[in-house]
Amino acid sequence: MKRSALFAFMFVERVLDDPRRFLKSVDRLDRARMMLIAFALLAVLAVSALTSAQDAPSTGTIKAVEAATTIANGICSNDVVGISLKLPAHMQPQDASSLKEDAVRVSAARGIGPEAGYFLWGYQESQATAMLCGAKKGDFNRMLVVAVRAAALQAAGSKSLEAAIQALAQGVPGRPGGLRHETIDGHDFVHADAAVTENPATHEKTDLRFSFYAVEANSYVVVWSLTADSLDRWQQLVADMTAARITTPVAPEKPQSPTAAAPGTVRDSVAADFQARLSGFSAAWLQARDRSQTLAFIDQSAYDARPFIGAYCDGWYRAGAPHDQVAQTVAANLMSFPAGFPVNAPPAALFKTAERFPPQWIGSASNDVAADRVLVAALTADSLRSIFSGVFAQSDYGGFLRDQIRRNGPGYWVVFPGVMPDGDVFVIFTLWLKSGGVWSIRHIDTICQ
Repeated sequence: MKRSALFAFMFVERVLDDPRRFLKSVDRLDRARMMLIAFALLAVLAVSALTSAQDAPSTGTIKAVEAATTIANGICSNDVVGISLKLPAHMQPQDASSLKEDAVRVSAARGIGPEAGYFLWGYQESQATAMLCGAKKGDFNRMLVVAVRAAALQAAGSKSLEAAIQALAQGVPGRPGGLRHETIDGHDFVHADAAVTENPATHEKTDLRFSFYAVEANSYVVVWSLTADSLDRWQQLVADMTAARITTPVAPEKPQSPTAAAPGTVRDSVAADFQARLSGFSAAWLQARDRSQTLAFIDQSAYDARPFIGAYCDGWYRAGAPHDQVAQTVAANLMSFPAGFPVNAPPAALFKTAERFPPQWIGSASNDVAADRVLVAALTADSLRSIFSGVFAQSDYGGFLRDQIRRNGPGYWVVFPGVMPDGDVFVIFTLWLKSGGVWSIRHIDTICQ
């Protein structure tokens, strides 16, 4: 299977490598919006890319940092990072949750649903980068402020901060400005500007201006990404930067691990007949690696259902594809996964992304995810509300599952969080429904990289 390289860092590298060539591949009417999307996220990703997996803080730490942010009377403060800043008066303030929801909507506009977006880049972002706050007005005017640990940049070399900010400005396919240092509140900020004119010969002409700032605040690096569609709005954003303040940090409260059940929690047990059926499927697929035995667990109706999560994948099937073609595509992808591993490889070797499951999925699991390395959830109206909450609230896939449960009664959702030997993410989502006393897969979808 040819997997699409949609991991966000690759997207960033593609823009920075040749932004003009990239923008030519985007519909002209959408270019300005795409640039805004790309560069609003670049401030996060360019710094995150410098953080090694070994040096990344835990999800719990990042969540604690984000939770310490307060927005009141137009001031965004975070006592853990040690930063206080003025949000633009003409823009709507945004906290970490709303910023992440924006990122989900951006992904959806490019054909990447919230499930794939979370596994491919949202998890890495949540491990390495704290969304502090932001503000926006319309499509083109916004501020985004994020933080990562300074140790990540220090490990990469003394010029890393300057290089990251300069890369952001130079990535704008227009008029990048030079890199400079500015003193704000007695601290050294790295600053670079850029500008581009869209549709210069038409009445739709738009001047987009960008500013990128970064400063080391205590043990973090804080990055601002500012965008505006007029000179006066941009000048006001830059003027607001003079109100940035570095404050004395406090230690964050350590939240409970998202993979641990709350005290007193009793998980719903998996029905014995379903557990036997699931075990049989795993044995045929992962141990015996027998194609015909594996496919026998998939109901023929599954091949007539449209894909939701994997719609962006080059090697997955498309909505409306012929039944036989879908069956062949599903079979080829399903059987290629275990073929890449030694026979009798343990679940921990195959399902290395189990730790990426969102907290609300873990909380809805009917099994011990940490031990099984896969997620099994009994699907009911209540569990679906929990699973598809937060950044997943607008998921088309979640809506599909709700409709299936309303029509067919309770079912099971099993997610196999695979990682190929070359490191590519390959997650399989299966919906199991019972008909004629037999549990079968009625829908199958995937995340691929």
